[in-house]
Amino acid sequence: MKISKLFIVLYALLISSCVGSEFQRQKILGNYFITTTDNYNRDIYIGYKLETGDFVGVLSSKIIEIGNNEEFIIAKQSKDFNNKSDLNYYIIKKMEKTITPENGVLGPFAKEEFQIKIEELGLKKVEFKRVSKAN
Repeated sequence: MKISKLFIVLYALLISSCVGSEFQRQKILGNYFITTTDNYNRDIYIGYKLETGDFVGVLSSKIIEIGNNEEFIIAKQSKDFNNKSDLNYYIIKKMEKTITPENGVLGPFAKEEFQIKIEELGLKKVEFKRVSKAN
C-alpha cells in the first residue's frame, strides 16, 4: 500500500511539473502564430503551423511588436532587449499550405528601408501592436 501511495504522489508531482511548460501560442493570421517558449515572455518568435500540427519557425526571437492585414504580417525585432532603439523590421507575406513559410519573409530592414518597402507594397494602414504574452 505504501508503494502505491508513493507512486501516486510521484506521478502527481511529475504531471504538475509539466503544467505551464508548454509552448504558448497566439494566432496572428492564417497558420501564423506568436509563439513563446517560456512563461516569462523572454523568447517570442513567429511560427507557422503545418498540416501535421507541428510548428516551423518563421522569424526568430525577440519580436516586440507586430501588425497585420489579410495578406501581410509586419514585425519589429529587438536586436538587444536592453537597447530598444536598435531594431530590425520584417514583412511576412501570408502563405497557405507550405512547408517553407520562411520564404515569405522580407527583411531585416532598417527603419528607413522598411518605410520605403511598406509604401511599395501599399501597407501604410497596418499599425504595430505591442506583443503581449501569448495565450
